[in-house]
Amino acid sequence: MSTVPATAADTPTTPIPLASVAATGDDQLFALAADHSAVYQWTGTGTDWVKVGGPAEDLYAGGAGLFATNRDSHKIYKYGGAPDQWTEIGNAGAEFAVTGDHLYGLNPERTAVYEWTGTGTDWTRIGGPAQNLYAGGAGLFATNPDTHNIYKYNGAPDQWTETGNPGAAFAVTGDHLYGLNPERTAVYAWTGTGTDWTRIGGPAQNLYAGGAGLFATNRETGNIYKYNGQPDQWAQAGEAGKAFTLSSTRLYGLAPDSNSVHQWSGQGADWTSLGAPSAPVQTPAPPQPTQTPPPTAPKPAEAPPQPSEAGDAALAMAVTAKDDLYTLAPDHSALWRRRDSGWEQISGPAGAVYAGRAGVFITRPDTNTQLSKYNEETGAWGPIIEAGGSFAVTGDHLYHLVPGRIDQWDGEDWTVIGGPAKNIYAGGAGLFATNRDTGHIYKYDGKPNHWTEIGGPGATFASGHDRLYAISPDHLAVYEWSGRGTDWTRIGGPAQNIYAGGAGLYATNPETGHIYKYDGTPDSWTEVGGPGATFAVSDTHLYGLATDRSAVYEWTGTGTDWIPAGDSKESEDATDEQPGGAVPAPASSPGPTKTPKYWNPRIKCTASNPEFGVIPTRIGNSDLGWNHFTRDHNIRTCKPIEAALRGKVDKTDGARQIYLGEAVNDRLRKSVQIEVIVQYGSRTRDGAYGVAPGEKIGVITAYCVKQPRNRCPDWVNE
Repeated sequence: MSTVPATAADTPTTPIPLASVAATGDDQLFALAADHSAVYQWTGTGTDWVKVGGPAEDLYAGGAGLFATNRDSHKIYKYGGAPDQWTEIGNAGAEFAVTGDHLYGLNPERTAVYEWTGTGTDWTRIGGPAQNLYAGGAGLFATNPDTHNIYKYNGAPDQWTETGNPGAAFAVTGDHLYGLNPERTAVYAWTGTGTDWTRIGGPAQNLYAGGAGLFATNRETGNIYKYNGQPDQWAQAGEAGKAFTLSSTRLYGLAPDSNSVHQWSGQGADWTSLGAPSAPVQTPAPPQPTQTPPPTAPKPAEAPPQPSEAGDAALAMAVTAKDDLYTLAPDHSALWRRRDSGWEQISGPAGAVYAGRAGVFITRPDTNTQLSKYNEETGAWGPIIEAGGSFAVTGDHLYHLVPGRIDQWDGEDWTVIGGPAKNIYAGGAGLFATNRDTGHIYKYDGKPNHWTEIGGPGATFASGHDRLYAISPDHLAVYEWSGRGTDWTRIGGPAQNIYAGGAGLYATNPETGHIYKYDGTPDSWTEVGGPGATFAVSDTHLYGLATDRSAVYEWTGTGTDWIPAGDSKESEDATDEQPGGAVPAPASSPGPTKTPKYWNPRIKCTASNPEFGVIPTRIGNSDLGWNHFTRDHNIRTCKPIEAALRGKVDKTDGARQIYLGEAVNDRLRKSVQIEVIVQYGSRTRDGAYGVAPGEKIGVITAYCVKQPRNRCPDWVNE
C-alpha cells in the first residue's frame, strides 16, 4: 500500500505500533496495540484515534459489533460503543467468529461450537468438534478437525452440511464462501450447492473478505488484489501490508512496519493514510554507567533466513525437553540417537537435525533442502517438504522459515502463520521471530498473522522453559524478557552465545568460550565448563559438543565436571558409545583435553570366549581396532583373531586382557605367534574411547610376535 508523510504537529509524538486492525459492519475501525496493552478506535476524521479499551488478547469484528478477549483470563467481552464500556459475555474459547448479527465460539478443546444468545453470558451449543471457524454475511462455516473438510451451519443445533474439501484458508463475504486450495495454487468460490466449487483465481497467500468483496495477497510480492466477479479477473488494489480487514464497504490495511493504518479508495492502488494512535515522544533517559540499553528487544517481515549465531555447529546437535539427544557425526555421515541402552545410528548422511515433541527431523546433506521426519515404528525417514530455509521445533509443531513467510506444520498440513522474517527462535516459552528490516523481536500469539512486538534488536535470542533471553547487539549484555510488553531486565554480560531450556540459562564468554550458568539473580553467574562447538539444554541437563565435534558431553551439575553423554556417575568404567566418533576424557569442558581421532565403533567381527562370552573387534581408527592392526600389523582377516580369543586369557591387568594364539600355514609349513590385546570394559584406559554401558571395547590391537615391527607375514591372511 502507499503511504503519505505525516504532517507536522505542535507536540512531537511517536506512533504506537499495532498488532492488528478490525472493522465492524457499520464501518467502525479498531486497532490493537502491538504489545496488546490497549484497543484504539479511529474517530473517522483525519489521523485521529482514541483509546477505547484494553489490554486485550485479540479483536473480533463484524456486523454484530466489536468483541475482544482478555489477555489474562481469555474471556470474551463486547464493546458497548463508548471508551472503556465493555461487557463480559463469555468464557475463553479457542477462537471466535462474527457474522452479520451473531457471535460464535469454539471451546478451548475444540470439541464443540457455541452461539452467543445475545444475552449475558448465555451460549447455546450448535455443533461438535471443529478445527476453525469462518463467518460473514453468508453465514457460519467450520472445518472438521480430522478430515479438514468444510461445513456450513444451517441455523439449527447440530445441523451442518458438508460444502467442500480441505483448504489452506477460507473467507466469507456477504453472500459467498471462498477457499484457497491446500497448495495455495488456486482460489475457488463455492457455488452454494453441494460440494461444487468454481476456480476463480491462481496462486495466493491469504484471503480477506467482507461486505466490500474478496481480496487476495500475492504469494511472492505480498501485494493485494481485488476479485472483480469473474474467474481470473483480479485488479491490484495495493502493495504489501502486515494485515488487512474489511467492513461492509471498505478495505483497510496495516502498514508493514505496523506504524500506520491505511484506507483503500476503491480505485486503482490509491490509499489514504489514517495514521495510528500516538504517544508523546519521551526524552531519552541518560545512559547508565554500567549497562547497555536492553535490546529495545521479530516481526514477521524478504531475505534468506540468517544462520544461527553459533553457525552450523548449532545444527549438529539437538535435544528435546524430555532429554532425547541427537547428534550428527563430525563428517555428517550419520545421525545418532542416545537411548537408555546407549547410542544408536538412525540415519545415514544428514545436513542438520531438529528435534522436539513433534518428532526428529533431518535435512538432506550438502543442500539442506529436503526435510524428512523419522518414523519410530518403521525406522524409516519420510520426506515432508522440499524446500530450503531454516526450521525450529517446539511442542507439537514444526516451523519453517523461508524468504517471505513462516510456515507451521501440524503433522499433516502446512499453514502460513507470518512473515517475512530474518530468524525464528522456538522453545518452551513459544515461537519468536525477528523482523528482517528492523531486527525487532515478535512473539507468535498462536493464530496466523497474530504477532506481538516484544522488543528491539539483539545479537541472538534463546527461548527457555518459560522465558525469553537476548544478547544485546554489541554482545555486552544479556537480557531477560519480563513477559509483558517490551520490558526487559539486564541480567549479565558480556556474552557470545546463550542457550536455554528447562535446566536453565547458559552463556559463553566471548573471549575464552567458557560456559556459565545463570543463577537467577542479575550478574550472578557460575562457570560450569570450557569451550564447546555448541551446547543444548533439555528440561534436566546441559549438553556440549566437543570443539572438534568428535564427542558429546553432559554436565554433571557440579562445578566444572563433565562426563561423556550417557555416562553413569556411579561407575568408573561406564560410558556411551559416541556417535561415529571418539569420546574424549572428561575434563572441565565439553572440549577434549587432547583431541582424539575419529573412530568407528561398529563391529567388524566377533569371537566367543568360553569364560567371557562374545568379544568384538570394532572398526576403530588408526589408533585401535581393525583399522589399526590391518594397517600397522598386516592382519587383514578375522580368522587369526577369532582363533586366539577362543582360548583362555593368558594375562589380565584390570580390564586389559592378553590372548596368545598361533597362526599356522600347512602349505608353507610355517607358523607365527599372534598376540591379541582386549579391553574388556566400556572405556579405554586413558578414557579416550568408549561404548555404551554394559558393552565392551573389545580388541584394541593384534600383532605377530618376534616379527619385524610386529608386522605379520602375508601368508597369515590366506
